Amino acid sequence: MDMNKPLVLYGAGFQGEINFSQAAYQNIPVAAFVDQNAKSKVRYLGCDVYTSECALEKFRDLPWIISIIDPAVNENIKNYLLENHIEAYNSFKDYYTGTLDANVNTITCGESSFCFQIAPEFLSQDSIIYSFGIGRNYSFECALINNYKCKVFAFDPSPEVVCRMKNEQLPHNLKYFEYGLSDTDGKKAFHIPSSGRIGKNYSELFCPWVDTSVINLQVYQLSTLIQKLGHAHIDLLKMDIEGSEFTALPNILQSHIRIKQLCIETHARIFPDSVSKMKWLKKLMNENGFLLVVNEPSEQTYIHNSLL
Repeated sequence: MDMNKPLVLYGAGFQGEINFSQAAYQNIPVAAFVDQNAKSKVRYLGCDVYTSECALEKFRDLPWIISIIDPAVNENIKNYLLENHIEAYNSFKDYYTGTLDANVNTITCGESSFCFQIAPEFLSQDSIIYSFGIGRNYSFECALINNYKCKVFAFDPSPEVVCRMKNEQLPHNLKYFEYGLSDTDGKKAFHIPSSGRIGKNYSELFCPWVDTSVINLQVYQLSTLIQKLGHAHIDLLKMDIEGSEFTALPNILQSHIRIKQLCIETHARIFPDSVSKMKWLKKLMNENGFLLVVNEPSEQTYIHNSLL
């Protein structure tokens, strides 16, 4: 498996710190900072700081992220780098998740870290929502019901969630099922969250928040579930499935289920080639008619091009 290339961050300031943190979170090393005051800065956040002239000679084969707050200056620097045959981007998001394919009005739906950005103009009281991975908070699903009167079908096979949902007084439009989403039907081994990792989730993949112990949980393909529930289409599909999105999505797209909108929490950071994973994902979505309208590093929203 290939490792991520290191990044060069142009601008050792506030925006540079943000990009540095985002890169670290997504498993991407930073080779160096570039700054006009490089002569007076020896190190920054553990990295060497170079003038642009020195960095152009030393890091010509690496991708550069422009980290200047002023958009006009940012764009000028990017154009200068592109003229010098440097792979350059206006933001970390543009590099990692890709540039937006369409400008659509989106709003935040749900509470705090359990929210996603949705395009509300494509939702109504007749909308069918499938939500995979509700975890310990289903405020996203409740917001869809309260604000748009949607019919929400929620799925999560985690034993703690199954136990809690049995004792919950669920909204009338929320139906819960003890299943997970995958590329096959049947029982699959899930890693159990590590001791002390309160609120962390089960995962098919071995990742930092689980241990080596496993439990077998029931999963289905989306095509199986939509047939079981008798639906002809899905207006919004939400996926927060701890890395399994990279195996489930090809299966979903190959099944040609009519889906209008997808909200995905991506967990590419658990892979050493997270950048390749994200670029592959966007290419796959675009090839199947989906347009990126929200490109946060860990959450993306796509809509089908037939809606525009």
